[in-house]
Amino acid sequence: METDIRQDVRNKIQSGNFDCAKELTLSMFSGKHKMYILWELRNGDEIHFNQFTRIIPNVSRKVLTNQLNELIQDSIIEKRDYSEGKVKRASYKLTAIGASLIPILTMMYDWGEKRIDQLRIDPVYQTKNFHPDV
Repeated sequence: METDIRQDVRNKIQSGNFDCAKELTLSMFSGKHKMYILWELRNGDEIHFNQFTRIIPNVSRKVLTNQLNELIQDSIIEKRDYSEGKVKRASYKLTAIGASLIPILTMMYDWGEKRIDQLRIDPVYQTKNFHPDV
């Protein structure tokens, strides 16, 4: 599904029939683990593929590879391939475009932290009958 959203946006941009910055921005984040990946890269350090598999809970190698490849295609991160002896390794870091997203992610994180605190003290959310998934 995420790929369909991204492809739809790409097609609209290429045809010149696209003017929705919000839709473009959201398409960059479409994907279950992309924001998690970007958050981990926010300090500018390179992270190895295997580190991501340990950092991100329950992510398969295939899904992680797809998410990283989409971020590379969108010029948000870059990949560096190298060898350590006979072992091939890959590491990832933010591009300048990717780094420009970090203030947005930070604001979203801060908003989420404040919202979690509100939900903890709001009596409506403390009732047994409240179902936040509904």
